Amino acid sequence: MADFQSEFYGKIFETYLPQSGHEMDMRPQLEVYDDRFMKTGAFDIYIPVK
Repeated sequence: MADFQSEFYGKIFETYLPQSGHEMDMRPQLEVYDDRFMKTGAFDIYIPVK
């Protein structure tokens, strides 16, 4: 799982974020694991941008 997380976050911070025209705001990011995680592995990631 660690390799997947590294690759996943790498794509967010090295690919998507620079291409989006946004930059990260230095506030905490948040991962939300709710009942979907137990059923399907889905979760939400919130990354503050400015």
